[in-house]
Amino acid sequence: MARISYLVGAAAALLATRSAADELFTPKHEAGRCALRGHCGKKGFFGKALPCVDNGLAETPDDDFAREIEELCGPKWKDTKVCCNSEQLNSLKNELSTPNQIIGSCPACKDNFYNLFCTFTCSPDQSLFVNVTRTQKLRGGIAVAEIDQLITKEYGEGFYDSCKDVKFGPTNSKAIDFIGGSASNYTELLKFLGKEQAIGSPFQINFPPKYSEPRMAPQEMKPKKCNDEDPNFRLILVVVLSVGWIKFELEKEPVRLWVSPDSPAAQEKAFFDEHFGPFYRAQKVFLVNDTSASGTGPVLSYDTLTWWADVEKDVRQLKGHDFGTSFQDVCFKPTGSACVVQSPTIWFDDTENWKPGFRQCASSPVLCRPDFEQPIEPNMILGGFEGLDDLTDTPAITVTWVVNNFPEGSPALAHAQDWERALKNRLLLAQDEATARGLRLSFSTEISLEEELNQSTNTDATIVVISYLVMFLYASIALGSSGMTIRELMRNPSVALVQSKFTLGLVGILIVLMSITSSIGLFSWAGIKATLIIAEVIPFIVLAVGVDNIFLIVHEFDRVNQSNPDDMIEERIAKALGRMGPSILFSAITETVSFALGAFVGMPAVRNFAIYAAGAVFINALLQMTLFISILSYNQMRTEDARADCFPCIQVKAARIHLSSNGNNGSLPFEVPEESLLQQFIRKQYAPALLGKKVKVVIVTIFFGFFAAGLALLPYVKLGLDQRVALPDNSYLIDYFNDMYKYLDVGPPVYFVTKGLNATDRSHQQDICSRFSTCEQLSLATVLEQERKRPEVSYISSPTASWIDDFFLWLKPENEDCCNENGKVCFAERNPPWNITLSGMPEGDEFIHYLEKFLSAPTTEDCPLGGRASYSSAVVVDSKNVDVPASHFRTAHEPLRSQDDFINAYAAARRIAREVSASTGADIFPYSVFYIFFDQYASIVKLTGTLLGSALGIIYVVSCVLLGSVVTALVVTITVAMIIIDIIGAMAVFDVSLNAVSLVNLIICVGIGVEFCAHIARAFMFPSGSVMERAKKRFRGRDARAWTALINVGGSVFSGITVTKLLGVCVLAFTRSKIFEIYYFRVWLALVFFAATHALIFLPVALSLVGGEGYADPESEGGLAEDLASRRRRGLLPDEVSDSEDEYED
Repeated sequence: MARISYLVGAAAALLATRSAADELFTPKHEAGRCALRGHCGKKGFFGKALPCVDNGLAETPDDDFAREIEELCGPKWKDTKVCCNSEQLNSLKNELSTPNQIIGSCPACKDNFYNLFCTFTCSPDQSLFVNVTRTQKLRGGIAVAEIDQLITKEYGEGFYDSCKDVKFGPTNSKAIDFIGGSASNYTELLKFLGKEQAIGSPFQINFPPKYSEPRMAPQEMKPKKCNDEDPNFRLILVVVLSVGWIKFELEKEPVRLWVSPDSPAAQEKAFFDEHFGPFYRAQKVFLVNDTSASGTGPVLSYDTLTWWADVEKDVRQLKGHDFGTSFQDVCFKPTGSACVVQSPTIWFDDTENWKPGFRQCASSPVLCRPDFEQPIEPNMILGGFEGLDDLTDTPAITVTWVVNNFPEGSPALAHAQDWERALKNRLLLAQDEATARGLRLSFSTEISLEEELNQSTNTDATIVVISYLVMFLYASIALGSSGMTIRELMRNPSVALVQSKFTLGLVGILIVLMSITSSIGLFSWAGIKATLIIAEVIPFIVLAVGVDNIFLIVHEFDRVNQSNPDDMIEERIAKALGRMGPSILFSAITETVSFALGAFVGMPAVRNFAIYAAGAVFINALLQMTLFISILSYNQMRTEDARADCFPCIQVKAARIHLSSNGNNGSLPFEVPEESLLQQFIRKQYAPALLGKKVKVVIVTIFFGFFAAGLALLPYVKLGLDQRVALPDNSYLIDYFNDMYKYLDVGPPVYFVTKGLNATDRSHQQDICSRFSTCEQLSLATVLEQERKRPEVSYISSPTASWIDDFFLWLKPENEDCCNENGKVCFAERNPPWNITLSGMPEGDEFIHYLEKFLSAPTTEDCPLGGRASYSSAVVVDSKNVDVPASHFRTAHEPLRSQDDFINAYAAARRIAREVSASTGADIFPYSVFYIFFDQYASIVKLTGTLLGSALGIIYVVSCVLLGSVVTALVVTITVAMIIIDIIGAMAVFDVSLNAVSLVNLIICVGIGVEFCAHIARAFMFPSGSVMERAKKRFRGRDARAWTALINVGGSVFSGITVTKLLGVCVLAFTRSKIFEIYYFRVWLALVFFAATHALIFLPVALSLVGGEGYADPESEGGLAEDLASRRRRGLLPDEVSDSEDEYED
């Protein structure tokens, strides 16, 4: 301690500031001038050398001296003048060696200590902050007896804070007891350092807080903190990113979710809407008689028709709540003022003998046309009548109100939705009325689906939050129990108050929330809209990954606490991160890149999810490696100071088990917690059994069997997303969709659109017509008629409404009641005459002239060919340029009763348009209102393969770099691929279709699969040295490293990753939403099962068979310290465990 005494005295001499004899000893205070320098002798025979009073100028050291100063005091002393000589520097170097042993384990404390003494001894501006106030005469000259030194409060507090918790292992006490006299604040520390005493400072040093000398001021020095990176910076960054919430937008419009705006389907929809208007808004009702126990019965009767006619009358009189909108204001009117309503009441004559007239109208719909002039076919308003002798006995009817559609966000659309809400309320009442009549009514308005989906989201939110809370509570309880044993808890229950890690669990949840809000804020700034998938899924992903990392870090930190309890907290944190950090980096990079791959997908729902998920996972990893580590160090300080969790201001004195061994309730310094039951099971039973030769063969056979089964099941995975799955179980729309699939006997209309084809030209007329002799053999109308005859392939069942053919027939002179001009029949005296070869048909301006007359001609009994009702909105006429820039040919699909039907119908329409375009050279595309939702399935299989294959490729590259082994990287990649194939096979078994939602889930599965495998793989490549030593007595080579990997991280992977996810996933089983139950619960349950079994069973076996060469333990430093740490860890093993190899023979 003599060296410390001298050093303290020397430092103290430099720290004072107030001067009683300013002019005598330090007359000049200016930059570049000293206050003391060199040695003037010793005060006594056993005393220390004292510095001489010297108010001279600072001097430039020679090269060797300058190099010595830089080596001792740091690079900031390079190229500077000094107020010390080599004799002083050598003494300083010798005296610093003792405190270096006491506080060297804390870099911050050591740096502040060295900085204080180096600045005092050699600063070129010494006179600005040091003032000699009393001297003594020695043989070598006038020596310093007392000084004042100015020091800032900031540096004093920082110096004290950096050293106050440093532990001195040999005595199990604090270093501050030795270097600061058990000081409780920085002023006491400086007072102890400056007090003149036999064992201490050889002269008096004063530290006045204020000083009267105007030319003096404390030297500006910034103290080094134990954690120099301020956690507040991370919080500020989170806040800055989260400000982006002001630009947050949630995309709910399905069209903009599932189809890229640059995709052909989106561009075709935009073209159709622009030229023909947005597809109308349908409000549809099914009235069914199926409530009796005997089954279905006739739904139509005089009373039912009369009642329903009254309902329709009420609907016509409805007014919207917000704008007072009526049906007449928004309805579709193709012929003038008549609204389109398709209903059986059109054929009802209001008499009790209604059946004969009803049958006649059904047999000849053209005779019973409604006001809007378009005949109503029976399959448009009746359902389930096939096979019945009398269609008046039909068990179901359907009614449709057709409303005009308008651009998104327009006032006209708001008015239409206003009326639809009024209609929904009236139909809800009609449901009760139908029930009273023994009937069942189901319905859907255009706004119903979006409203019900939002309700489903609100229902899911509760389940999702519960899932998160379960994971949070489990994490908090499991983490809290990791640092104590039942024996400790029974002996001293107060231990639980201190060892609890509830705060750490809460911080983990907060970090998840911060990463999510930061990611959303960041990408909201970039104008990327969020989706409901993002809101529901990303928190689960980030929480699952985040909790995993927390478990791994905390468990490894507990191991370091056991093996190196005398190290500084910062050193223990560093050692824990040294082992777990790389594997966390490995999983974080692969997860981030896997998710980021989806950013290259055109489908907005997948692309936006991928961007938000990648950002959230990456930010979460950054916050965990910085903010969480800071909180972990603070938590350990709290624990070692026996302060209660959640209430750190309260010290639990009865639980002081890690700081002192003096109390009756405290444990001895060398006592450490025992292994958990899980760790014992893995070490004693599981790992040895798993690595047996026969067991390996069985395991490889079973897992490759699962892999083969998964491959065989790939073709059986269906495509699509049934709308009923996305709805809550109690939604009124479920009955509607069931009735639609069962009773709707007409398929959705499909339009084959000609784009840029000028029908005024004869050759183009021949490309699209079908009823004339010179029409092309593979013209559009001809091909559609041929395809109608094979509906099992084309999914087209209705004759094509060909406006070009009906237009030319309308011009036929024999149809005298059709085309008349100036009192004469059109084309009556034309030369060449109208004929079937098209030679007499109009072209150019004449074509436009007559076409406009045709499109405005009404449909009448005398001339049913009039085009106003059927074609007024089907043809775009540009009379100025004598052109027909767009037109469509309308037909209809067969009734589509499943997702496969919709997907196949879309594919068939694409094929037909492609073939006709190829044969005629015309630009033709198909359009139906549902196509844009099913466009994804045209490429989703290829897209899935590309994304998953690319993700696996990136996993392999990252694994090669971070694991340092091509072979091990290949094993990890193959394992993840097997997990994904098994999950896809499970999708086929669990009836989970492939769509955008499940594609997102498969991307998640890749990332989480890596999360399970990464830690085992890295522990295999970098096995713990101390555990490996014991493995050598039982296993050799790869087996030893596989055994070591399971011992090191197997427990964390099971308790931290597997159980956490399993608990969170199981909560989802209670959701009322089918989409969550099918696409999240089933897929994620398969993920947890396959990922856990592959990571904890197959991967260790595979690595033990073909794993790459390992590396030396990076944390194994050798020597006495490592040997003692190894022995301490061995001390965890129960005595009854045998080290003999016989116990573990295969």
